[in-house]
Amino acid sequence: HYSIDQPHFNLPYSSYGFQFPKTGKKCLGSVFFCSTCPDSSRGYPRNRLKDFLTAGHTYCGRYFVVNTNNSPVGIGSYAMFAGTTILDTIKYCRIPLSYLNPQIEHNTGIVTDTLNWIPITGTFVASGNEKYVVLGNFRSNSATPTMVINPTHLPNLVCDVYIDDVSLVDIDLPAFAGKDTNIVTGDSVFIGREPDVGIDYACQWYQLPNDTVPIDTVAGLWVKPITKTTYVVKQQLWCSGVKWDTVTVHFNTVRIADFASMAVRIIPNPTTGQFELCGLVQGEDYTLRILDIGGRRVYNRTFPGSEECINVSTDLPKGIYQVVCDNGVEVYNERLIIHAD
Repeated sequence: HYSIDQPHFNLPYSSYGFQFPKTGKKCLGSVFFCSTCPDSSRGYPRNRLKDFLTAGHTYCGRYFVVNTNNSPVGIGSYAMFAGTTILDTIKYCRIPLSYLNPQIEHNTGIVTDTLNWIPITGTFVASGNEKYVVLGNFRSNSATPTMVINPTHLPNLVCDVYIDDVSLVDIDLPAFAGKDTNIVTGDSVFIGREPDVGIDYACQWYQLPNDTVPIDTVAGLWVKPITKTTYVVKQQLWCSGVKWDTVTVHFNTVRIADFASMAVRIIPNPTTGQFELCGLVQGEDYTLRILDIGGRRVYNRTFPGSEECINVSTDLPKGIYQVVCDNGVEVYNERLIIHAD
């Protein structure tokens, strides 16, 4: 590992050249090719997954590489292999592991950059028994595309690289803002997911009513509101569409209890504009209003509570709205997110 912090302080200047980590304070260095080394001296960084992948699910894999300044050659063979326990049987991995078939492989040309971090990306469907992620060049020396990028260190034909921001995420991962919660004045609360490399960059948080200027870019964060506040997270992985979720931090515990007793819920939310309002008490009349972000009423409907669920169909443009359902005794408020098809 290389670091701009303790204990090494070997970045941005190291024996391999000049480079800052892509994010944070650390990155990894490895050898992905060496045709002049007696035993090839390949490096295959490996890490255990947090959990086995789910069979049949599609996963987005990504990591970033950049050539070290002292690397004589650049290569066009970067890959990610999601491995099973068969990897535990490998006793010698400094030679090319060309018998492994990586699920993700860079195929857009030779990486020659020593300044800009280049993404190695792809998707694959999991078999369900993957336990590790391995990075490297899984081609033989003769099958690896190469190009001289620094003749100073010839005749050594070696490719040294820095690696950063490795992630493997389910393509259908939902956005997650957390559950509505109640705090007392002066308290803080954590909302969203635990920060994670693969998700942090994809999440933008907004504090309503401002839905245009994000307050942070991270999977989850601590907040300390001074009044009832709703937060919205927008998640967009590089390999999938935009997803939204909301969380409200309350201060009035009595009002929370009233909402809970009404037990109304919107399904689905986010939606394209059509949803069900469920949890209604049969025999009671209800008024349903939808307000836009500026508080203007854009939908109004009164209906008898003859069914536990009612279908609601709108042609509202995508955006964030407030749903207000009133039966004359209790009032249910919820954020509604409408997104494009």
